[in-house]
Order: sequence, then C-alpha cells, then structure tokens
Amino acid sequence: MKLISVIMATYNRESYIQGALESILRQNYAPMEIIVIDDGSTDRTPEIVAGLIEQRAAPIRYVRQENQGQPSAFNHALRLARGEIIAFLDDDDLWPADRLPTQLDYFVQGGRPGEEIGIVLGKKDYFADGVKVNDAEMAAANQRPYRYSLGAALLARWVFERVGVFDEHIGYVSDWDWFARARALEIPTAIDPRITLLGRIHAGNITQNRELGAKLTVEMIRRHMRRKEDQA
Repeated sequence: MKLISVIMATYNRESYIQGALESILRQNYAPMEIIVIDDGSTDRTPEIVAGLIEQRAAPIRYVRQENQGQPSAFNHALRLARGEIIAFLDDDDLWPADRLPTQLDYFVQGGRPGEEIGIVLGKKDYFADGVKVNDAEMAAANQRPYRYSLGAALLARWVFERVGVFDEHIGYVSDWDWFARARALEIPTAIDPRITLLGRIHAGNITQNRELGAKLTVEMIRRHMRRKEDQA
C-alpha cells in the first residue's frame, strides 16, 4: 500500500476545517499522512486542529507559517511530504466517503500498456452553503465529467519533479497554472468518472472575488508567455 500525503493549506477557516479534515479521516485507506500548513490564521483554526489531533489520534502534521499565500503553503507541505502519492483538499471542501482507495486503481488500470500514469483526475460536485446561487449554472458545472482540480485529483510524486512546484507569484490560480504546465509536458493522465470532491460554495470563497481572479489570471498568462519565449 502506497503512502498518500494529503496536503491542506488553511487560513482562518474555523467554520469548516474540522469537517474537511474529518472527511479525509473517514477514508478507508492506510497508510496516510495529513499535512496542514496554517498560513498565519488569527481565528480558532489552530485550536480546532489541535483538538482533532488529540481526540482522534489523527495522523495530522500541523505547521504554522507567516502569511505568504496558498501556493507558498502548498510548496512548504510538498517539502515535508513523504508519500508516493500526493493529494490535496481545500480547508472548506469535502471528500466523499468512498473516494479512496478506488481512485488509486487508475494509476495501474488507467493507462495504455507500458504507460506510467502520473495524474488521476476526478469529478467535482458543487453544493451551496448559506448563499444563493444560480441553480442552472451550478447544475451545468456539476455536469462536467471531470475537472482539473487539485482536490479532485491524485498526483504521483514524480510528476512534481517534472512539472515543478507551484508558482508563488499568482495566488490562488497557481493550481490552474500547474495543471497547464503538466498538460504542456503531456503527463499521462487517467480519468476517474466518479465524484471525488465536494466543493462548498459560501460567502467566504476567495474565488468569489472576480476582480482579483481576473488580475491573477492575466499575470498567469503573461508568465506562460514568458516561459514559452524562454524555451524558444
């Protein structure tokens, strides 16, 4: 059984982090390590994580850093991770109870003969929590057969050696950038058609800030263009 390192970056998520962590702990899989990088929380997040570790004897490694942003927290966790397989979960989302170990099978069964799968994607299903949403838009989003989403995917450790780590200059779009770089390198990828992530829509979602999202996306595209020019 391969060791899975589950990475969670958190910042002021006292309302959701316990549920997120418990959804990992409910998985019927071992061995597993959970690495929580607290990016400078000022609320009760540290106490909640400490309580969960004590109550459940959970395999959680909790590390605090000064506020540097999500991609910095991801990269910090990657330096600490020991697993052959890397997984991610945002501190306000949930894993379905039956996600593992079925998704792991795609590393063996999902590729062509002789091909080593590096990424297994899954399906993300959104749910609203205390906010009004456009039902038609959410239904359309939930019809997508799979997503390039860290929380829905499993990633072989060797892929990071080829693709690199997360770009710390582009905030929360660093995961989009990372997947774009992986696709450019044609990392062998398999698709798990099941729902592997439950995405919570709530008032505190950073992705609700569309002005910031547009700014970060433009910077991401600029950096992609510079990389292509450097490689030419």
